Amino acid sequence: MKGKEKPAGRSQATQSAERYTHPEARALLRPDVGMQAQFRNRKEPVAYRYDSSLSPALDWDGRNAARERAEAHIASLLDRIAKLSSIIASNGSKG
Repeated sequence: MKGKEKPAGRSQATQSAERYTHPEARALLRPDVGMQAQFRNRKEPVAYRYDSSLSPALDWDGRNAARERAEAHIASLLDRIAKLSSIIASNGSKG
């Protein structure tokens, strides 16, 4: 019985690693380990606009009057849209 045969390919003696440089790349200036805290940029606080329809306590169970008015308005608009689309559909089938 023969020993294990090596797969065909390059032998260890012919393999060599060459150094490759990237001439278009440039190194970034990186601070030393102890200097990192000095380079942190502070972000300005974000200001959000106030929405009176949202509850400040984040409880959306229908106790907010502004939200109730908005939902009633949206429901009436959806009813009007449904009526108009049925009118348009009935006029389109006639013509």
